[in-house]
Amino acid sequence: MKVGNIMKVLKELQLITKNIKFNPLAFLVYLGLLPKSSIELRSINVKLHVDRISLKSLVPFFYLLENRVRIIPQRGIPSQPLFRIYLPWVNVVSPPLSLKELIALSRPITYFILLLNMGAKFDTKSSIISLNFYFNSPKFKIELWSDMHEALYTYYAEKLYDKLLSESCISLENAVVIDIGGYIGDTAIYFALKGARVLAFEPHPYLFYLLKTNVALNSLENKIMVYNLAVGDKHHVVELREPENNAYKTLGITTEGKGRVVGYAEQVPAGWIIDQFDAIDLIKFNCEGCEYPSILSLDPKQLRRIKFSLIHIHEHAIYTQYALVKKLRESGFKLLVKVAQPSVLVYANSKYLNSRN
Repeated sequence: MKVGNIMKVLKELQLITKNIKFNPLAFLVYLGLLPKSSIELRSINVKLHVDRISLKSLVPFFYLLENRVRIIPQRGIPSQPLFRIYLPWVNVVSPPLSLKELIALSRPITYFILLLNMGAKFDTKSSIISLNFYFNSPKFKIELWSDMHEALYTYYAEKLYDKLLSESCISLENAVVIDIGGYIGDTAIYFALKGARVLAFEPHPYLFYLLKTNVALNSLENKIMVYNLAVGDKHHVVELREPENNAYKTLGITTEGKGRVVGYAEQVPAGWIIDQFDAIDLIKFNCEGCEYPSILSLDPKQLRRIKFSLIHIHEHAIYTQYALVKKLRESGFKLLVKVAQPSVLVYANSKYLNSRN
């Protein structure tokens, strides 16, 4: 069955199955996408049925099956059935996954397949993926089953950032860039390859290890300085938490909410970083909510040292979102570009725009 036809079937059936319990893997068998001989439904147990699971969430399964990915049931307690995923083109098997984790991981693997089809190379022994299809062939060390999604977002981030920077007429040649939310180094490396000098801040120790490793893999130690620090409104020690809606994603660390605490980090004020420079060409925030206390804690003089701000906006109280936008406007910033998915804003210092014009 073609993907277009599958989507049509799902759309037609979604309304009548939205609130009905059903077995997703049995549903694949029903559609003829999984031969009955390939899976022992008896070993899955009827308790696999899931309430209110959207059929749209199963769409990545179809792509996986079309690319020879195998879903292997594992023995476990009946109330918590487990599965493994086998990727034949890299010859690796996932750790045991719950159904929820299996669904969450299917989309990242779809991205992974697309990137390999575009010419990316993956070394399973060293867990290094080489993105050979764009500028300077950057390399990234990743953990295949945990941070693959964001590591492979590098390609999409490059496309998104290229669009944002070109639409805003921002050049990074010899620019000073502050990268808050350094993650594994994807954006820091992108900025550096475009000619910038970058300061990248990442509080989580494991992510910081990957950030530092990936900077070295690309021989950019002389262009990217890395700091194992959180950024916010003041100096203190903060709790690092998993996002509350985390579904098989050990990364994406936040300092807010009630998610599981995974560690602690020293935090520095955003103003302290800005005070180290007479001018900053670009500051990027993608830090799971730290953009709010960081920007709201800055005084107008500090904000006016920044030429451009690229801000990934995360969910927060509406009045806090309004306060952030109001603070930027009152400090002389103009919105240049807005992207809905992901929610990204690019602001420019009006004083700099006037002098450039």
